[in-house]
Amino acid sequence: MSKCMSLMASTAFIMSAGAAVADLSAPDLWAEWQEMQEALGTTITAQSESYASGVLTLTNVATQAIIDEVESTGRIAQITLREQGDGSVRIKLAPVYALGITDTSFGESSVTTMELRHTGLDIVARDEDGARTYDYGAQQLTLDVGDVVVDGETMPFQVSVTVNDLASRYVIDMGSEARPFQSQDTIGAMQIRFSMSDPTEGAFNMQSDFTNLTSAFSGTLNAADAALPLGPLGVALKGELTHGGSSVQFAAEATDGDIQMEARTGAGTLAMDIDPTKFGIFSDTTQTEMRALIGGFPLPIEASVGRSTFGIAMPLARTDDPAPVNLTLGLREVVLSDVIWGLFDPQGIIPRDPATIALDLEGTATVLSDLTDVTNDFKAVQGPPAQINSLRLNDLEVSLGGAQLSGTGAATFDNSSVIPAPVGQINLSLSGGFGLLDQLATLGVVPPEQVGMVRMMSGMFATPTGPDELASEIEFLEDGSILVNGFPLQ
Repeated sequence: MSKCMSLMASTAFIMSAGAAVADLSAPDLWAEWQEMQEALGTTITAQSESYASGVLTLTNVATQAIIDEVESTGRIAQITLREQGDGSVRIKLAPVYALGITDTSFGESSVTTMELRHTGLDIVARDEDGARTYDYGAQQLTLDVGDVVVDGETMPFQVSVTVNDLASRYVIDMGSEARPFQSQDTIGAMQIRFSMSDPTEGAFNMQSDFTNLTSAFSGTLNAADAALPLGPLGVALKGELTHGGSSVQFAAEATDGDIQMEARTGAGTLAMDIDPTKFGIFSDTTQTEMRALIGGFPLPIEASVGRSTFGIAMPLARTDDPAPVNLTLGLREVVLSDVIWGLFDPQGIIPRDPATIALDLEGTATVLSDLTDVTNDFKAVQGPPAQINSLRLNDLEVSLGGAQLSGTGAATFDNSSVIPAPVGQINLSLSGGFGLLDQLATLGVVPPEQVGMVRMMSGMFATPTGPDELASEIEFLEDGSILVNGFPLQ
């Protein structure tokens, strides 16, 4: 991940880079681009430079970034920097920007070629409050992945990303070594296309669309200390991306049957907090509707999810003190179509209430070896590369067929032994569990004798709190023993 982020920051630099100086001129701006590339350990050069009447014309501009065994290059036929007379510089780019990435880090050679094309791209750079500000807009930007060649063999797929009605502001302050930046973007629509065709495996086509995207991010371009494995190209990024709705369609053609699927969602959010010491990401999507046609099955399969969430936060760099960790996932208000229910419950015995699966865990962990340093394969660490110090179960919810399981709890961990020993307590409650078991027995999924055995054994692990309601209090003690509702677990 760190290599890709660094290479993207370098090769796309000519679109948004600069430093804070007074009385901006075209040669100043060009010199700043070169200075920053050099500071990042990369290069940007022009085959020829011509400056007259406030216009700097650069021809055959090339960028190059090399990080370990990954080399990224870029080339654009012409860039024109035109001074506007008000302290700003208008930047015009040739319609096509060619990119290439060569990767030999996995023992094989991988060469990827791409083209970034634009319609109506207009960029204006100026000084504002001691920082360089870029305002840019475009009717359309398209990134096409051309060939991906692995050890001489061309992979049979194509990828393209297109954005329409782009308006952005990018601000960077080069007065600080960290190079803090801020960006704000609006995009009317974005489309992602992926296709693959193989004579033996079949064909696959996918298209994904997003509408009304907005984003706001801040961070630093030089976030990592040179001593860290990420090197001087470390990037810190924090912010949020939202969209007004999305859709995806894909079709697969194969010898064992064709598949067609489409899905639509409501508004969604993607939040990130990433730097060389930590990784955090959280997504939240409302109302997903899915429909699929599977070859050989006569009816469409449909389902919906009222809200889906996923989040993970974890430390990456070695630290002496415990750092926060978090895991959140949720599928709420899941509704299955009658076609799906009919596959295993045609008589409608199980209540077809919306189902939910949700989990929220937070805690602390100590990283014993930098997880971003893939060069040492963790050879210097005896044992796992990280250890959990504490966990808190903020929420556990599983509901299906009229039954609902919920829970909370917290524990600390003694890592002095081979297997970390928890000390703490978990509280669980279950309602409707016996009713669901009886329904499964009626369907023949669970043998009746096993239902009776579960009812008898429930008294050992749970306390009745009402009709078809159970509660369990599980305690983990310092001496390693476990108590369930106050009784030792043998």
